[in-house]
Amino acid sequence: MCLNHTTRLFLFDCYIGCVVNYASEIWETQKGQILENLHLDFCKKLLCVKRTTCSSAVYIQLGRYPLSTYRMYDIIKYWKYVLYSDNCMIVVKYLVIKTGYILLRNVYQNLIFVKLG
Repeated sequence: MCLNHTTRLFLFDCYIGCVVNYASEIWETQKGQILENLHLDFCKKLLCVKRTTCSSAVYIQLGRYPLSTYRMYDIIKYWKYVLYSDNCMIVVKYLVIKTGYILLRNVYQNLIFVKLG
């Protein structure tokens, strides 16, 4: 069974890329070097080049970007969703992380902010 490069890259994105990048928008900006190596090794084997071949040349030849680029796009898209969300729980969680305060209910069912630590 002989598949062309486009089909193999599509299958990589569908079956491997979606698994290794699952929930990447909340990883912060960790580089994920192991994932990059996996992607780059696949691309180099696809082109039948040595492992010492320049990574940029491999990406250019296949018309691809490093996986970190896609993860960064997902992070930006997610933060845009959080900032403009109507879901109050997402906004409250964001405020807790940003300010260090936690939202609690007191005995009178009033919402209060309490400083963590």
